[in-house]
Amino acid sequence: MRVFVYVTGFLNTVTGAKLKKVIESVSAPRDKDDTRTGAQRRVQGLDDLLSAILAGGLPADKGVKPHMSVFVNADTLTAAAERVKQTSEPALPPAATTPTWRSTTSSGGRSVDAPTSTS
Repeated sequence: MRVFVYVTGFLNTVTGAKLKKVIESVSAPRDKDDTRTGAQRRVQGLDDLLSAILAGGLPADKGVKPHMSVFVNADTLTAAAERVKQTSEPALPPAATTPTWRSTTSSGGRSVDAPTSTS
């Protein structure tokens, strides 16, 4: 099922001029063989622009992309590498490694669970 969003509104002169300049820039024909209509190019240009903004992180994220750190000991890493060489099944850690979890605070002030190894 396709869902469409209808956008309408009025902008002041300065903001409208900025939007027009950006949309014209991102929706120019890519080459002489670009057969898309102006409306198709504007939609694709806006989508490309929004994707680029989201890839860089939103202002609320302070530009910090979500990230995760994984801590494993050398035995676990070696066992995983060997398992990948032998089969397409997920690698399992050695039985001696039992992870525990502790709560930490990320740079965004949110509490996250992070593993610590007991071995």
